[in-house]
Amino acid sequence: MKKSLTLVAAAVMAFAANAQDLIVPTNSLNPNIELTECRMDPVGMNVGNVGTESVIGIGEVDFSENYQAVGMAFSNGWNGKGNYAILWAGEDFESALPFAQLALARTGDSYHNYVKLAGNMGYLVSSPADLPGGELAVEGLSFYQPTGKQNVYVTFVGGGGNIQAIHFYKNTFSPADFHSEGGWEPLNGQLLRPVENMSNYVKVAMRLAYENSQLVASPSQDTRKDGNSGWGWTTEGVVVDYGTMNFGNGEYTQVCGFVSHWNGNSMNDGLEVYIDEVNDENKIAFIFTGNEYRGDFQGELYARAAALNRVVTGSHKVLVKWRGGSTNLTNLDFCKGTLWCESPAPDYAVLTKVNDTPSENAKHYTMRNDVPEGAIKITNHAGLNQYQLEGNGNYGYTGNRTVLKLEGIDFENGQYNKVRIAYATGGDGWIDYKENANISLYLDLEEGGKTYDWTNAPEELKNAGVEPVAVVRHQATGGWGNVLTISDDLAPVTGVHTVYVVYYQRYTSEGANIFDYYLDTEAPAKEPKITGISIKGQALELVEGQTNYSLDLTENFTAEDVVVDTEDAEDCTVSVKVNPVVLESVDEYLVEISLKNGEEVLAEYTVNVTVTTEEPVTGINDINVNSAKVVKMIENGQVVIVKGDKKFNAAGQAIK
Repeated sequence: MKKSLTLVAAAVMAFAANAQDLIVPTNSLNPNIELTECRMDPVGMNVGNVGTESVIGIGEVDFSENYQAVGMAFSNGWNGKGNYAILWAGEDFESALPFAQLALARTGDSYHNYVKLAGNMGYLVSSPADLPGGELAVEGLSFYQPTGKQNVYVTFVGGGGNIQAIHFYKNTFSPADFHSEGGWEPLNGQLLRPVENMSNYVKVAMRLAYENSQLVASPSQDTRKDGNSGWGWTTEGVVVDYGTMNFGNGEYTQVCGFVSHWNGNSMNDGLEVYIDEVNDENKIAFIFTGNEYRGDFQGELYARAAALNRVVTGSHKVLVKWRGGSTNLTNLDFCKGTLWCESPAPDYAVLTKVNDTPSENAKHYTMRNDVPEGAIKITNHAGLNQYQLEGNGNYGYTGNRTVLKLEGIDFENGQYNKVRIAYATGGDGWIDYKENANISLYLDLEEGGKTYDWTNAPEELKNAGVEPVAVVRHQATGGWGNVLTISDDLAPVTGVHTVYVVYYQRYTSEGANIFDYYLDTEAPAKEPKITGISIKGQALELVEGQTNYSLDLTENFTAEDVVVDTEDAEDCTVSVKVNPVVLESVDEYLVEISLKNGEEVLAEYTVNVTVTTEEPVTGINDINVNSAKVVKMIENGQVVIVKGDKKFNAAGQAIK
């Protein structure tokens, strides 16, 4: 998405600094991220595939915190000299104005060697020569100072790389804060020196040296100290003792390992950090190392950090256990505060392979020559683009824009609401989210003589407004011999149709050998809910959409007197809190009721309860309290008696 640059005069305003530096992740940990023409990577936990049309919206930033500089956790495995990132702030992207720029370049031998590029805010720089890159990213570009809370966007000039986080700093940088020597000329002057090289690092971090560590356990005899490369030839289950660490009173909140990893990308590789002994209760951190990390600046490029999962005090032995292999580890640093950019573990929720089981009543269509029992062999079929019919009966050599045609598929009376597809792929890595990698089913595309360009089927069908009846995510199964079944919703369909199977992958072209199709019926997922609430036997009439109720009782009560009825909530918990509204009185209550599944709140109700009495109230002589309901309450610290629409004080005097 291109954006016209609005040129404005730079206005410098002063604010009092009253907060710490801000790190905004650009991955699935950020619920406010918005992406245009770029891609989220749940393995590397970054945004990638960025270019001149890309826009990354990172959410709202409060500029009243007086940030002075901006940075980016960035990696690029290829030459990118002359490329830039421009940062914008505004109510929305169309109205946003630029406030900083960063120059981009190659950062190492892979796209996961993250460095911290940084520069002072553009409106604080007096000359373009002092900007990152030594010139304006775009001729005529001007910067302004954002004020208050504004949304922040990142665009790119000439190309980009992988972005894991955007940093906002409370202090400006000086030339001494950056690399200015070595073989990194495109980055000199904007590549931050590792924090371990800064003068105060020893005051806020404790190093457990690799030289003093000892091997405790190893499934392989090859594991050893491999010179300056650290512990090498490692495998799953290696344990190394890094000695004793004094955690003090709990000030240390982060651990950083200096690593290298040459085994491509593996979502399971990493380092588990324990205290005293290796067991689940003693694990205090997991450092993910599964991406490819190699380069020239070990202190910066290999630093992988994670937050401690608890407060640790006193002295403890520190043990590191390898998960997976191919990770070399040197020093281990414990830090006071978030000194290093943390390396989040992959988004396992979307990376876990799915293998669904069809129901006993599923209608089973197969491409296999060896027809499974109960299956229907698809005999009328054809490949329309990018395919090859294989000996097993299925289509192979498939990829992006493959189109297959299956005739005579009977959806019967429309009872089916799920489609399940059993297929195998050659790879084992992550492919993409469903919107970027899928297998879609369309019906009767050529009916009435209609024609399409099958070589461009996904885009052409979308542009023509043709909707699929099912879209199934294309996942990697781990090899051509590993067939997994994945499901998704099926739109209501009746009768016999010709089904068109369309492969779509936005960024790759992973094939899939489809063997089986299932039409299945799945009952709607049960939704846990609260179906009834009663207090002291008096039931509330629950109304859909209403969560706040009022109730009158004639006697006091406790949480044990609150009965909550639920449905389909076997794995859920019900919480009931009874709070007096006025501490001096036990006659008014606020009852809070919630239904939770773990930490997720599924339903909440509040009940305002007033306890009434029919007994005479002391001080009331001129009204007949025995023949009418009288309510006693506290207003402005005074006892108030309410009878009907009239109010009286404790002495029986009417209150107007």
